[in-house]
Amino acid sequence: MIGARQLRLEDPGLLTGADRYTADLDVPGALTAVFVRSVMAHARIDSVDTTEAAGAPGVVAVFTAADLDLPAVGIAAFTAMVPAAFRRFPLARSVVRFVGEAVAVVVAETEAQARDAADLVEVDYDPLPALVDPVAAAADGAERLFPDTASNVALHLAYEAGEPCPDATVRVRTLVEHPRMAVAPMEPNAIVAEPGPEGRLTMWVSSQWPHRMRDVTAELLGMAPADLRVVCPAVGGGFGGKTPAEPDYVLVAAIARRLGRPVRWVQTRSENLLTMQPAGTASTSPSRRRRRAACAASRSTC
Repeated sequence: MIGARQLRLEDPGLLTGADRYTADLDVPGALTAVFVRSVMAHARIDSVDTTEAAGAPGVVAVFTAADLDLPAVGIAAFTAMVPAAFRRFPLARSVVRFVGEAVAVVVAETEAQARDAADLVEVDYDPLPALVDPVAAAADGAERLFPDTASNVALHLAYEAGEPCPDATVRVRTLVEHPRMAVAPMEPNAIVAEPGPEGRLTMWVSSQWPHRMRDVTAELLGMAPADLRVVCPAVGGGFGGKTPAEPDYVLVAAIARRLGRPVRWVQTRSENLLTMQPAGTASTSPSRRRRRAACAASRSTC
């Protein structure tokens, strides 16, 4: 394959506009979901008043965490490695932990009606200390975002290379910082969930990992995987950000089953920048690779 011309099968449909993305799908009778998201980085939720929003034109339903008994969702690639106490509920329960966390969702006949009604939801917050520095947040005694955990460190992965050099005359310890990066795919997250007969459900979704999404989402919704069909139309980029079991997807699927009607949600660019998992990483511990570099610098035998 190296140096040879490769035939890309997906290009003709994308370049001519024949392919359709999730947001392009015309599903008859589909409702639109719009989220009410936290404006606070860390706060208690004292109250959520949805009365005025529920009575707005075209609104079919307004949901908060109290209305939907949904399990917490982990990051699919790390679910088995991260303690369950760090998992996030699709709608915040009593506390919000980042700007953009979903507090309520409005479902209406049109997107315009859903957005107008979402502005009518009143959320009363009681601010809590915010953590903006990852090193400080990982330190002992830092304000814990999840009270049932020992610290704010959900997962520690050590990357090492080379061999240890115990006889090195020079040892180097450094802090390597990497900025937070937005994945920013051309197409943000999007889903259309359509309930079918006998409890079945079809999800058209912008995802890199449809089979895993089917299995994880079915488990969270209490469904058999065979009853959940996941279809991926054209996907406008993923870059590691479109992995399965997004809390927002689980929520939209649950609402479609509750209402018995198709429900669509297309993430805005602002929502994408606020809520899609970032691509940036940070390292704060010396690795074997750095120790080996230190050995080489000291001309010791490694």
